[in-house]
Amino acid sequence: MADKVKKNQLMIFTKAPVAGEVKTRLLPFLSAEQAAALHRQLVSHCLKKLTCSNSYRCELWVSGAYEWAKAFELPIKQQRGADLGERMANAFAECFAQAAKVIVVGTDCPWLSQPHIEEALAALDDHDLVIGPATDGGYVLLGLTANCPQLFANIDWGSARVLQQTRALAESLGLDYRLLAPLDDIDRPEDLQKLQSDFPELMV
Repeated sequence: MADKVKKNQLMIFTKAPVAGEVKTRLLPFLSAEQAAALHRQLVSHCLKKLTCSNSYRCELWVSGAYEWAKAFELPIKQQRGADLGERMANAFAECFAQAAKVIVVGTDCPWLSQPHIEEALAALDDHDLVIGPATDGGYVLLGLTANCPQLFANIDWGSARVLQQTRALAESLGLDYRLLAPLDDIDRPEDLQKLQSDFPELMV
């Protein structure tokens, strides 16, 4: 089992829960402090659901200060790069030094669970790339079997074009990819209704 764990790496990407810097698309529906509190709740929820597995190693990759993250009992890494694409490319490069399959997820999708990670790992048995689409046009999961920094260049991060642009890049690079079923994430005020319905305990 140890060899299997070594070959599979899950990176959970998130930001420090600083008021005014996270969940900004929920402002002014929520205050900056409420948005930061919700972000912290989503991070905690994500880690509880995804980190207890014998199928993969898990690391928390943080943008910004990470002292707050020491409360979680897993390895913490600092994101490096000028934008999200560069930070993910650098993280994938580091992880592929020790792993054969690497997956990155964010913390905005409380519906994401271990079966989704297992499905993604299985897809990487016979695909170069697996993508878990978000219903807003982005993605909640992306996995690779080899380092591919070009996949994260010239993407309009935070827009509804992220998935479309990523698929176009994958095709231009000759990557064989599989799409998982789309999932919602929590980015806009209208998303809070779905959160209230399915995960009322996360509401601030």
